[in-house]
Amino acid sequence: MTRHRLHRLILFVAAELLASHKRHPVVTRDAIKVLGQARDEPGLVVPVLTQIAAQGRPGYDFGDIAEAIDALGKLGRSAKAAVPALERSAFDEQDALVGSNDNVQKHARRAQRKIASADDEHPAERE
Repeated sequence: MTRHRLHRLILFVAAELLASHKRHPVVTRDAIKVLGQARDEPGLVVPVLTQIAAQGRPGYDFGDIAEAIDALGKLGRSAKAAVPALERSAFDEQDALVGSNDNVQKHARRAQRKIASADDEHPAERE
């Protein structure tokens, strides 16, 4: 098995694990971190991380959501497709009564800045 195929397999397993309803909290965070390092596979990892960041999957706590948001920020301009979901997370007043949501909003704003600044660094490659 080539190194590239092994890398894609690991990413696929991490994504499938995150889609599962039976997951251990530590393994969940590790899988999110693995996906957050996969700049070369945005088509595979950005949708999974975006769905977690948008609080669209049940069973994720605010720590998981913040970790997914941070992972999107680390992906930089590869995660540009996640910006609308990050904007909703950054300005979502619906969960304002939950204290941890403030933390999620801070993470979302920081990730947006990282994605935007990565885009600013490579203006010739903008779409």
